[in-house]
Amino acid sequence: MKNITLITHGAHGGHGGIDKYVRNIIDVISKTENNFNVNVYSKNKVFFNKENVGTKFSKNNFFFLILRNIIDLIRSDLIIVTHINLILYLFFLIFNKKKIILFSYGLEIWGGKKNILYRIFIKKINYFVCMRRYTLNIQKKIYNIKPLKEYLLKNTLDTIFNKAQINERKQIILTVARLDKNEKYKGIDETLEAMSLIKKINFKYCIIGDGNDRERLFEKAKKLNINKNVIFTGRISDQKRDKIFKLSKICIMPGTDKTFDTYPYRFSFLEAASHGLHIIGSNPTKLELSGAKKYKNFNFVNAFNRKEIAQKIIQLLKKKNLFCANLRKDFSFDTFNVDLNVILKKILNN
Repeated sequence: MKNITLITHGAHGGHGGIDKYVRNIIDVISKTENNFNVNVYSKNKVFFNKENVGTKFSKNNFFFLILRNIIDLIRSDLIIVTHINLILYLFFLIFNKKKIILFSYGLEIWGGKKNILYRIFIKKINYFVCMRRYTLNIQKKIYNIKPLKEYLLKNTLDTIFNKAQINERKQIILTVARLDKNEKYKGIDETLEAMSLIKKINFKYCIIGDGNDRERLFEKAKKLNINKNVIFTGRISDQKRDKIFKLSKICIMPGTDKTFDTYPYRFSFLEAASHGLHIIGSNPTKLELSGAKKYKNFNFVNAFNRKEIAQKIIQLLKKKNLFCANLRKDFSFDTFNVDLNVILKKILNN
């Protein structure tokens, strides 16, 4: 039985795309048939209970948590680090030629370059797994690295919903996002401004999420005189969010901020698509735009053109919701499970 150690910020019970992605990794490597013994060290508590998985966490003393378990880490056959910010905790192993995989996603890589310690340590890691080709290419460029092996591992759907489970739709469009002042213009401002161009608004815009930017957005809706058509739900459970998905027609997030990730397969889009919603996103990279064309749920706009956004909303509200077989297959958990196992076996047997 191989021993795998996973270093992370969070997983089961956490919020946000990266925690969900890590949760899926753990779900795969903990499968009995994969025959792995797994130890998870997390900054936040991981709510997961399985015989072959040990979980330990410490938010304020994470370094000492790692230090206290140094022997177990040294004995690991493979160490998975789920975020570039965590590689410094493995300073005593990186120079020991351990098999270490760094998982990367998006903004943490292309949003800015880390200090010299990160630039030194990342060169000592030989295995990289990225959610998208764009991130992988940028990572190699800004850190001037040539990994021994590099792999792509797409996001995955939590659940595949059947058409028979879907209720009759209402004229609802929605956004699922953290409302943070430091993350403005991720699609909500653009959608509100596009709505103000529509003469007769016959739909509701439901904003799911909370944060310190909520008041500004609420006041903006009032100023644009569309507040009667805008609903702020605040932070809600996944179960309540899914109920809104089942009633809605469009998931929209046409962000324009330079830090906004235009990755088409973000969790909120995949979750919405699994319920049959049409997706409106910002134009992604040319490569990703070409690949996304086969998924009929996806629609992309020039997010700087508010009139174009408004026209796309009107157009899609007239269409029936759909369930794209290609998307449901390519982003199924079964596909994620197979792809990750292939990666792990190649590295462990290298």
